[in-house]
Amino acid sequence: MTQKPLSPELRAQTLEAMARHKTQVAAAAALGISRSTLQARLRTAQTVAPAAPPPPAERHDSTFWRKKFADADRERGELHALVRELGGIDGLTIGAPSWGPLPASAGQSHAVGIMHTSDWHLGEKVAPKEINGWNAYDTTIAADRAQRYTEAAIQKLQEWSATTALDGVLYTMAGDDISGDIHEELRITNELTSLEQVQIAAGIRVASLARVADVFGRVHVVAVPGNHGRSTIKPTAKKYAALSYDILIARLVARELAGDARFSFQIADGSDAVIEIYGRNVLVLHGDKIGTGGGKGFAGPELPILRGVHKTRQQYASVGTKIDLVLGGHYHTSANIRGALFNGSLVGYNEYAAAIRAPMDVPRQWVAMYRARWGLSERLDLQLETPPKPRIRVMAATGAVA
Repeated sequence: MTQKPLSPELRAQTLEAMARHKTQVAAAAALGISRSTLQARLRTAQTVAPAAPPPPAERHDSTFWRKKFADADRERGELHALVRELGGIDGLTIGAPSWGPLPASAGQSHAVGIMHTSDWHLGEKVAPKEINGWNAYDTTIAADRAQRYTEAAIQKLQEWSATTALDGVLYTMAGDDISGDIHEELRITNELTSLEQVQIAAGIRVASLARVADVFGRVHVVAVPGNHGRSTIKPTAKKYAALSYDILIARLVARELAGDARFSFQIADGSDAVIEIYGRNVLVLHGDKIGTGGGKGFAGPELPILRGVHKTRQQYASVGTKIDLVLGGHYHTSANIRGALFNGSLVGYNEYAAAIRAPMDVPRQWVAMYRARWGLSERLDLQLETPPKPRIRVMAATGAVA
């Protein structure tokens, strides 16, 4: 049978009587109860702890709560401003191209041009003297190479579509538009801060896109984030696109061209974007999140690219989506591997490439045709600089390399 708990007052009275009279008989007599009743009280007093009094309520005056509210409101405003800064504008309308499957009766051949761009690293500065004069790079050179790519890509698409109805151009912005500041050495050696890089990159993109639209009319822009464009020191899984300067650039470009019906935009919320062209699925990604690491010995990055593309296709197949073409970058290696085009870079050979003893390569970006009948057809990794033929000259008097 459960003993009824003693009240705090009765418990204190019982224990005080025992302490004063020393024996149960004397204590019971003093309390006017039987010895058995006293023993029952003592058992209850020893096994059932008194209920702890409730803690005093925390009290603050109105000044405290007004300050608390002001601090929370200020923090909310700062977070909202950061999201708006990195995420771009509110209420952006993004169109969709009409590149669905063509009817079987369509007599004329149809195609979509692909201008696949990535790894521009605008803001990075490459010092020729540190790499034997094999390359140089700064914002002026970047703008020149971007224009050279745009004009060369337009020329090739015009040649390839001479007898074809070109239904428009897929223009990718596949990450790493800027050098960023994810590494300490970049923060030290970059020509511009990240926000300055964003501003200039957006201007170069607008000029390039306007030129393409003037020639071909219909341009659909697909933008995904890269690793150099992130605004965090370490890569994240959540909010990877929302925290990317690459996505901010894409949204600034979309806002600038919002009144022009020739353009539509598909700006990724995650790391990937899928666009359907003539009933086939084209996946655009940067390449840093394909589930593989860097180069593998003498084979270089080609093996990780091949394995990563295979893993990515399996991932999409597991949810019933067949990927027919993958467009990526990241590795600064031009590769055409089993239905995938991976870009070189606009910056080309730099100090990092020299440090890992990578073979010399020039800046390259892909241009291609995607035909309604065959899918990926003509393609060319446009070479944007002439391969260097430097000579290392040693000054006789000092032994210094000139």
